[in-house]
Amino acid sequence: MLIALHKGRGVIGRLIRWQTRSPYSHASIVFEGGRVIESREFIGVRQLASLQPQPGERIDLYRVPLTGDQCEAIRAFLYAQLGKPYDYTSVLRFISRRKASRESGHRWFCSELVFAAFHHAGVRLLDRVEPWAVSPGLLSLSPLLVPARVK
Repeated sequence: MLIALHKGRGVIGRLIRWQTRSPYSHASIVFEGGRVIESREFIGVRQLASLQPQPGERIDLYRVPLTGDQCEAIRAFLYAQLGKPYDYTSVLRFISRRKASRESGHRWFCSELVFAAFHHAGVRLLDRVEPWAVSPGLLSLSPLLVPARVK
């Protein structure tokens, strides 16, 4: 299982990268065999057959050491989220720099979904951080991420 961190070149991606002062604008999870689960604007949580970079986008892939039980817990959590809507409110918070302290378990933005899936499996990618507060750039700072490769 891999975490894919995307360096988007579109308008929304550039805004997220600028506002979060990070090279990353999107996060997704890649399963063994290549299937991907992500939350995308205008679509929500979806599953793809393979990683599909946007035009001009670069993707860094990271491994996180996991047990078989943790992998299954992440997979089950993500499948239960399929079809849920995108969390526009929280993304606007990143752009506006407004503070928030809420969870939105019925809506997800990309890095929130990734972080929550690992959290659900008992894997704390970052200490003292809640899923709703994690941008793709902050997710990249986890000491548990081990570089896999660049696409």
